[in-house]
Amino acid sequence: MYLDILKNVVFDNKYTDWYSSIIIKAQQRLLTDVYFEKHHILPRSFRMGGETDKTNLVNLNAREHLICH
Repeated sequence: MYLDILKNVVFDNKYTDWYSSIIIKAQQRLLTDVYFEKHHILPRSFRMGGETDKTNLVNLNAREHLICH
């Protein structure tokens, strides 16, 4: 849901494709026994809702989080 909202407000390029694939992959897995960081799919700075919504959060490993930012 929030990924679709984001796709409507950003340019379609290879970086948004990378971001989308990382988010989709992270939503389909469970990181419990390794280090992870919570990431807002739709950035809080956009002020488009979802800032505190748990469905707007995804767990990324450190490398994925660095790439997404």
